[in-house]
Amino acid sequence: MQLLEALQQHARARPDAPALCEVDRQGDITGTLNYRAYSHAVARVAQQLDQITPTDAVVIVQLANQLAYPVVYLATLAAGRTVFPLHPALTPHEIEQAAVKTHAALIITEQTLASGPTTLKPDIVRQWMSSDPSQSDPAPLPTTQPSSMLLQSSGTTGLPKIVLRSAKSIDAVARNVAKAVALGKDDHVIAAIPLCHSYGIENGVVAPLLAGACVYACPGFDPHIISQLWSTRNNVIVPAVPIMIDLLASAEGLPTPGGRLRQIYSAGAILPASVSERFAARFGHRVGQLYGATEIGSVTFGHAGVSALPPGLPAGCVGKPMADVSIRIVDIDRPDTARPPGQEGQVAIYAPSMLDRYLETPDLPAVDGHYLTGDLGILNDQGELTITGRIKTLIEVGGMKVNAMEVEQVLAEHPAVAECVVVPVCISDTLSRLTAFVLPADAASPPTAAELREHARTRLAGYKVPRAFEFVTELPRSSIGKVQRRVLMEAKP
Repeated sequence: MQLLEALQQHARARPDAPALCEVDRQGDITGTLNYRAYSHAVARVAQQLDQITPTDAVVIVQLANQLAYPVVYLATLAAGRTVFPLHPALTPHEIEQAAVKTHAALIITEQTLASGPTTLKPDIVRQWMSSDPSQSDPAPLPTTQPSSMLLQSSGTTGLPKIVLRSAKSIDAVARNVAKAVALGKDDHVIAAIPLCHSYGIENGVVAPLLAGACVYACPGFDPHIISQLWSTRNNVIVPAVPIMIDLLASAEGLPTPGGRLRQIYSAGAILPASVSERFAARFGHRVGQLYGATEIGSVTFGHAGVSALPPGLPAGCVGKPMADVSIRIVDIDRPDTARPPGQEGQVAIYAPSMLDRYLETPDLPAVDGHYLTGDLGILNDQGELTITGRIKTLIEVGGMKVNAMEVEQVLAEHPAVAECVVVPVCISDTLSRLTAFVLPADAASPPTAAELREHARTRLAGYKVPRAFEFVTELPRSSIGKVQRRVLMEAKP
């Protein structure tokens, strides 16, 4: 892989340059790796994985942002295995389900599982990472085998699927992001987004590594920690999501980064114009926008750091395609029919970083090699893409993606629930409350919100559990019986 070759090149050319820093919840640096140590750590963990797993193994990695995460991610690829990152908030039930679906051979996690394959605690991985820093040359990496990555999509019109992306795809997105963001060896990337998601992997692990930048792995998002880092480092890069931009623009007592902040950009959902303008007015730096998806990787980038958007561009503009990316706008009902510039339709994308296939099925929603994203958008005459909405039933909650159908399915398993619909109820420009509208099986004896919340918590990650439960005697429906989600979304919180 080009990515692994770059790691060894940096280790030879710039062995003492900082590569990874671990930040705790107080904002203190609790661990560092230079490029020589980074390379040795990846090689040692890869050699261990090569010894304890079959050559075709799937390795599940369920870790929070920390030094061990990018090391294990790269080591699994270096060992020629398939790496499957999972969010650290997932429950044992969800991890076990993922292991069954993928026939995983190994799970690296803090959690204790009741069943499944061999598990390793991250303490063991950290022991493997230890190496003699006096060694001058990078340790050899074991692989000559193909490697790949699995990612759990948030789902589009159905339940979440597992996406397979090859080593070639990972290399391609690393090149594209590094070029689009203009990453370099003097940059400091603040990785507060989860490194287990495609956006986090691409913008917080692989692109910075390819460019030789330094990454600061933060355990979560705290505006004061981010501002502390951008006040003490130069050439700071901040990949973010809209709620993070909103919190930064609203938090009290944050210093202005001035010229230290080189790029800050948002992805994952449409960034409201009001939030972008508040951030720019306060910090003197416009937020750029990146667009991508689990299936296709990061594919567009634009307008980071500029004083104002070019005339005529709406706030939802996510820029132009990255290298070798082709974007089409197609008719929603007839995706083989292209829409002309300026007309809205479904966004269809070909990218060198796109998936090989879904694990469950070889069939892809694609036309002429272009993946049908389920998003709505417009292309202008200059090739700038603006995202205008979604066809999907996907819900954005605090920067995390939640598939309504998955949550509804879990709640419907409760014996006191006849039917339920999960929708986002808007609280502010960037914050939605996940709300479940529940039709009880017995109107005279409905379940309590506490019962349903506890039921969901045993099966779903915390961010997927609805914050509010509304009990109804009927659900609004169209003339053909389809639930009208929009009516529920407009309910007052």
